[in-house]
Amino acid sequence: MKRFTFKLQSVLQYREYLEHLEQQKVAKVQLEIRQCEDSIAQLNGTLRDGVAGLEKDMEKGMGAAQFRHHHTFLGRVESDIRDRLSSKKQLLHALAQNLESLKKKTIDKKVLERLRERKAREYQDEFLKSEQQTADETASVKKIRDIQDHASS
Repeated sequence: MKRFTFKLQSVLQYREYLEHLEQQKVAKVQLEIRQCEDSIAQLNGTLRDGVAGLEKDMEKGMGAAQFRHHHTFLGRVESDIRDRLSSKKQLLHALAQNLESLKKKTIDKKVLERLRERKAREYQDEFLKSEQQTADETASVKKIRDIQDHASS
């Protein structure tokens, strides 16, 4: 009997490829989220340092132009933080969508894997049944010959 071949193997491989692409998308978005969080933490540190520097310079005394410069700088840092928080929110939304898509791709792949396993079991059962039938026929023929040989002697 010939070897078992799954006729939908190419479809299964394609679904595995699609699942792999979705995993890559999820990993990319997770990396972007981590980078965004790192950027936010760095900007928060810059903001704290800027505020501390402003307070220190105010104690020493500073001119209006220098104060305006510090105030503008801190305002831009706060604006950058808000932008990064907004980006993070969008990335989290994209991550949720990508995870949902990955879940669907994984389910599609699992369906075909289970079908392949079921077909392989059916093939194996059919093969064993065929082998048993052949063994039974061989035993029957041998028994008939034994009976005929015993009857003719």
